[in-house]
Amino acid sequence: MFVFSSVVLADDDRQAFRVKETLWMLEAGYSEGKAWIGSEDARFGSIYQLTYLKPEPRLRYKSNPAQALYGVYFMPTRAGALDGNPANTMYTWGVKLGARYWNEYIPGWTTFLDLGWGVSYAERTTQDLPNQLNSTPFFGIGVMTEYMGQEYIFSIRWHHMSNGATNNDNQGFNAIQYSIGVRF
Repeated sequence: MFVFSSVVLADDDRQAFRVKETLWMLEAGYSEGKAWIGSEDARFGSIYQLTYLKPEPRLRYKSNPAQALYGVYFMPTRAGALDGNPANTMYTWGVKLGARYWNEYIPGWTTFLDLGWGVSYAERTTQDLPNQLNSTPFFGIGVMTEYMGQEYIFSIRWHHMSNGATNNDNQGFNAIQYSIGVRF
C-alpha cells in the first residue's frame, strides 16, 4: 500500500509541475474533413502548428488548473470535384486561443484536453466555406510522453471552420486532425 501511495504522489507531483510550466510545442499532422461530422467538401491535407502554453489561474475549472494556449497554424488542404466545383487546393492560416487541462490517467503518460477558439484566413472560398475569414472552435485530446530525454506529444482534434452566420450560407468545414509534436 505504501508503494502504491508513493507512485500516486509521484504522478500527482509531476502533474502539478506540468501545469506550472511554460512551454513551446511544434506539431505536424494530417487533417481530414469528414461527411459524418458535417462536411460536404471532404478536404484532406496537413496541419503545422506552433503552440505556446503558460500557466493561467483564471482558466481553472473546479480543482483542475490550466495553461493558456496560444497558437498559430498553417493548413494546406485539397478536395476533389464536388457538385460541379472543380478539384482545388486551399491554404489556410490561423491563430487560436484556448486552455489546456492536464491529467495522468495512465502512469507515465500525461494526458490533456484542449478547448478553444480562433480565426482563420483561407486564400479561397470552397463549397463549405463561402467566406475567406472564418471562426475556428476546436476540441482535442492528447498525450505527452518522454523518450530519450525528449518530450513528444500525440493528439487528436476536432477542428471547425465557418463564417459564424455572417453570410447566408454557413455550412462550415469539420475536420479530424491527428498530429505529433515535440516540446522545445
